[in-house]
Amino acid sequence: MSVLNALLKAAACSLTVAGLLSAPAFAQIEYSAGHGDIGIEFLGGGELEPHWHFENEDDDTVLDGVVQIGQPEVEYEADEVYARVPDLSIEPSPAPFAGTGSIYVLEETESQASADNAPYLGIGLEELDAANWPAGIDLTFAVDGPGDFSLWRVPTLSPPAVDISTIDGDLSVNLDAGAHTHFNWGFTDPGVYEISITADGTDAAGAPATGTATYLFVVGSSTLVPEPGSMALVSLGLSALAIVRRKRA
Repeated sequence: MSVLNALLKAAACSLTVAGLLSAPAFAQIEYSAGHGDIGIEFLGGGELEPHWHFENEDDDTVLDGVVQIGQPEVEYEADEVYARVPDLSIEPSPAPFAGTGSIYVLEETESQASADNAPYLGIGLEELDAANWPAGIDLTFAVDGPGDFSLWRVPTLSPPAVDISTIDGDLSVNLDAGAHTHFNWGFTDPGVYEISITADGTDAAGAPATGTATYLFVVGSSTLVPEPGSMALVSLGLSALAIVRRKRA
């Protein structure tokens, strides 16, 4: 191999490795406080799209450490943002987690979420016309994380209405089209949770629609790390670069 070819291959390997190191393995925008929603939009052709929605203008939403009040509303793909569940959100276990000790909670009420300096997270179906979706939208959750997860509402009278729980295996909830609903989001253990949400509905003409997206929740002081596959590719790129350098020598 000529010196020139070796240099070209080394440069290509360097660019490949640099790209792998800089490419986001996880969502890169941190949503750490204030009002935000998981929105559902109908795209046509039988496709429902779960996404992130932030009103911003009148809300104290914090994205990447910057308060967004006064900014225009913005939407992101599900994999572009992760929600931070802070240590301040730890509280004694409520009914959905009986016997599990303290848990991390994103609160249903805005005042408590603000006191915790945590996201005030809702599910917004305002982009769907209730007349077009008379049976509402079914949301089915699939949870991959280090602990259990539950979604519940606290009515005026107890007990709490548990909508989603990996503890009892009830992972679906029906919400009205056009509605905006806030819940308590509970996590038993710190770490990174991947929560896939599948939205299913049937419109007034009887046509079905569906869509799935995966959301990241980083609970406690955990940090995001590259996926194992990404690290393996980086290692492979570094090895290739080392081989070229050895041949040059």
